[in-house]
Amino acid sequence: MVVKDNKKTYPPNWVVMQNNIQECFKSMVGFKFTVREKHKPKLTAPERDQKTVDMFRSLSDSQINMYSSILSKVSSISDLAGAKDYQAFAIWIANILRDPKSVKDETAKRIFKALRTHTDFKN
Repeated sequence: MVVKDNKKTYPPNWVVMQNNIQECFKSMVGFKFTVREKHKPKLTAPERDQKTVDMFRSLSDSQINMYSSILSKVSSISDLAGAKDYQAFAIWIANILRDPKSVKDETAKRIFKALRTHTDFKN
C-alpha cells in the first residue's frame, strides 16, 4: 500500500483480486451439498434350513440369535470382539454357539460361561 496525497493506492493486482472477489460474491446465491452414504456389505450368518431339527444342538436358531445379541453387549467377553461392532460380534458369537469346536476351547468356554451367567439359559 502506498500513500500519496493522503490517498491510499493499492497495487494493480490487489484491485483486480478485490474486484474478482466482489464479482464472485455477487453471483453466489447459496450452497448445495450432496452427501452419499457408502454402501456397507451386509453381514449375514451362514444359511441353513430353519425347519431342520439338529439333534446334537440344544439351541434353536431364534435362541441363538437372541442370546448372541445379548452376549455381544456383555463386558466380560468384549475383549473377544476386537474391532467388530455389536452386529458383527453377535454373528461371530452365533457361529460359536452353533459350532463350539470352530474356535479355541478357552474361547468357547468363556462364551458359554457368559451365556449361563448373563442370560436365562440353563443347560
